[in-house]
Amino acid sequence: MKIGIYTIKDAQAAVFMKPTFFQTEEIAKRTFLQAVMNPNETMGQFPADYTLYKVGQYDDESGTPQPQDPLRICNGEEILNKKKEDVQRIKNLHEQISQINEE
Repeated sequence: MKIGIYTIKDAQAAVFMKPTFFQTEEIAKRTFLQAVMNPNETMGQFPADYTLYKVGQYDDESGTPQPQDPLRICNGEEILNKKKEDVQRIKNLHEQISQINEE
């Protein structure tokens, strides 16, 4: 199975962090979102400074990594804004359902 290799770039330090491995891009994004939502961590205090990238794949059958040029997935501020929009959309849907039920 091929597993994605992901890293986070810190714009202020101008470096990529140590890579991590995730089964899917969605899991990588969820983990990144958790980090930028944590106000007790640096990423949570400065989410705009951090960007998630995919930098390759790892084949766990052959044990070989397959590097690629860094592919930008999302920025911390972008993923936080998307989460806020999703939460607001759900809230609006709940309100619409309540209004329909009252009729």
